[in-house]
Amino acid sequence: MKDALIRAAVAAGAPRLIHRFLHAGDVAILMYHAVTERPLSVPDWCFVEADSFRRQMTYLKRHFDVVPLSSVVKRLKEKPRRP
Repeated sequence: MKDALIRAAVAAGAPRLIHRFLHAGDVAILMYHAVTERPLSVPDWCFVEADSFRRQMTYLKRHFDVVPLSSVVKRLKEKPRRP
């Protein structure tokens, strides 16, 4: 019974909701070094192919509030977080 309840909570998105509640107001900054149209001849973790980049952007748009860095800086200047 306990396992079934846990599985149902996970399927309903409870972990994500708990995470969002605990980390409300936190900011994560994601930076890409380069987006390439074709695979590189040598794998490099700094580069991502355009198709993969598009999929990642779609995922981020669906699951996160994506804002420009300038908006984050402006918000922090207007209302700094307390330690």
